[in-house]
Amino acid sequence: AFFTQGLYDQSTQNYNNALLIAEELKDNNEVLRLFINLGLSHFHNKSYDKALDYFENVEKLQTDNSTSEIFIQLTKKMLNQEFDTSKILSLIENPENIRNYFIDLFGLYKLLEDSYYLEKSYDDVRRKSDGFTDEFKEIYLNYPVQKQIIDEYNKMFS
Repeated sequence: AFFTQGLYDQSTQNYNNALLIAEELKDNNEVLRLFINLGLSHFHNKSYDKALDYFENVEKLQTDNSTSEIFIQLTKKMLNQEFDTSKILSLIENPENIRNYFIDLFGLYKLLEDSYYLEKSYDDVRRKSDGFTDEFKEIYLNYPVQKQIIDEYNKMFS
């Protein structure tokens, strides 16, 4: 919940606490999930060097993780490092390789600068908010990542 709300320091703290437990239990799937979440928290908190470390750790443990691959390349782009989209372009040839999740889709948009992924991320944010009460919908749509997607979408398509 902290991540979704844009409270990245708190989400990082919670994920780190959970990571200690997952490592102690040798739960590799949970460790991978937490590395991704820690990477995303650091990325959205603009701590790109830390984010890159977590995403690269995911790649060491699971080479076919599309989220980490998207964000490794996007983080390198944000750090003005050389990045390579060839693996991403291979991944997106089969849409089933990419999570239909607004975070990943918006990452693809920012990496590839292809408005198709902005539209898909916008649609996912809107779809997720469809069942919310008006009051919570307003709050949800103003969380940082969701708001950034909506603002970018409105700027491009309005």
